[in-house]
Amino acid sequence: MPDCRKLLAQMSDYIDGELPPEICSTLEKHLSGCPNCKIMFDSLTKTIRVFKEGAEEPLPESLKASLRSALSRRWERKH
Repeated sequence: MPDCRKLLAQMSDYIDGELPPEICSTLEKHLSGCPNCKIMFDSLTKTIRVFKEGAEEPLPESLKASLRSALSRRWERKH
């Protein structure tokens, strides 16, 4: 389990190519032997790909107003 937690903490950096090769090798080895981490990794990479490929859709004005109102109420409660 500690290996899994460490992997999950480094997964974004791994996907972004920001880790040294020796750590990448260790993570790849772990992913090849841990089905749960492999599922998490696959889900995260697919989510990132869908997000990057997706077209930006404007929010309807009614939804914008509703969100602003909710955020304003929450801000007032906290302050």
